[in-house]
Amino acid sequence: MGTILIDKLLQTVISRKASDLHITVGSPPVVRVDGQLMRLETKELEAEDTVGLMKSITPERCQQELQEVGGTDFGFAFGEAARFRVSVFKQRGYVGLVLRQLPARLMDFKEMGTPPALERLIMRPRGLILVTGPTGSGKTTTLAAAV
Repeated sequence: MGTILIDKLLQTVISRKASDLHITVGSPPVVRVDGQLMRLETKELEAEDTVGLMKSITPERCQQELQEVGGTDFGFAFGEAARFRVSVFKQRGYVGLVLRQLPARLMDFKEMGTPPALERLIMRPRGLILVTGPTGSGKTTTLAAAV
């Protein structure tokens, strides 16, 4: 397994409008669609499968970080089709990955429907703004719009 399989998996994520792709040893790949986890109809992944998938998309510096601290996060662009936030980790001694699909293009505050006061607040020269919330609530999208 390697680049060809990761391409097929990412195409599946896009076509099914999945928010996440979970890759772990001992399970077929799993996608999250509308909050529901769905196993893909493929074989259970073995250790060499997950390592191959990880190496096919993970920058060398992040592979080094995985070895040193047991985990790493990075952004990954799947051509022009989609962007993903990738979390690579060690789980029970094996490599696992979770890829979260991000919006294909950055939204601005108006498109997001945020109050104009937030945009004014972000433009201030000093201060601290905390962006918090549960998984999938728009923290990354909000921060991307702020930048």
